[in-house]
Amino acid sequence: MSAPLRLAIVGLGGVGGPLATLLVHAGRDVALVAGSEESAEAIRRGGLALGGALGHFDARTGRVTASLEGGPYDAVLLAVRADALEQVARDAAARLSPEGVVVTLQNGIPEPRAQKIVGNARVLGGVVGFGGAMTSPGRYDLVGRGAVTLGEPRGPATERVRRLAAELTTALPFRVTDNLAGARWTKLAQSCGLSAMGALLGMSVGELMALPRVRRAFFVVLSEVVDVARAEGVTLEPIAGMRLERLYVAHGGRPSLAARLLLRALGFRYRRVRSGLLKRLKEGRPTGQIDELSGLVVEVAARHGVRAPMNELVWKTVKAIERGEATLGAHHLAALDAVTR
Repeated sequence: MSAPLRLAIVGLGGVGGPLATLLVHAGRDVALVAGSEESAEAIRRGGLALGGALGHFDARTGRVTASLEGGPYDAVLLAVRADALEQVARDAAARLSPEGVVVTLQNGIPEPRAQKIVGNARVLGGVVGFGGAMTSPGRYDLVGRGAVTLGEPRGPATERVRRLAAELTTALPFRVTDNLAGARWTKLAQSCGLSAMGALLGMSVGELMALPRVRRAFFVVLSEVVDVARAEGVTLEPIAGMRLERLYVAHGGRPSLAARLLLRALGFRYRRVRSGLLKRLKEGRPTGQIDELSGLVVEVAARHGVRAPMNELVWKTVKAIERGEATLGAHHLAALDAVTR
């Protein structure tokens, strides 16, 4: 029997924190990297605790630092914001084993950015299907039981993907895909709708989906992403039970009853989730992700001559909020209505 993989998680927020808690609770020896020395000390002192959809889990570990130390590691999970990816990838590259990999857990399409730093063959991608939030350092709330979808940036899953998925699966499953790009674009559409629009309007997912005007705009956001993904030659893959094709509405069309019911179910599942982008805007900080969500859709759309006006509106308005030239809130609904018509 081969030795367990040597693992590290960089970033202990709403994604990395729940994963770290479950792995440590299961007895895995994992090196953890918090965002600051204060956060690292709080976790060393108070441990990790996860509540929510899976029940309650507690875990204690002394292997928490403010920067990646030790190694070499067989897999380093990068669970930081998109704007921090390059720096943590550089840190991880210096501490990988000869066959070690980094695993990108960001939204958007992060694998090419990581590959520029650590090499094409040393990157795997993970698409997160659960919703998580950090209430304080080491304290996390989990919404939904969605799996993490793990795969190679290009091509079918390999033995290293299957082994890593098996070792990471605890109470939260890791599933393997032969089509990481398809899963990535499905999650990108979800993020452009729920996270980016939530940041723009200052609403939780439940509040967003309670408004017919927002639901109409949401269908447009998703359908634009589907059009762009198809232009890229991507075959979409479901994540957490979400199939974009069921929510697609052709330009000028109306969503079916089944699509409307599916969207309401999605809103109910994640009703308590508030976008991390929204939290940062309320704190007066840049989102750290909007360019890799709505902005990425607009960029790729332009490359293929495809229109994505709703995503462009959301992206440009959130950027204006970041610059202090606009404020978040429901007053942006009129602009969304104008694009929906």
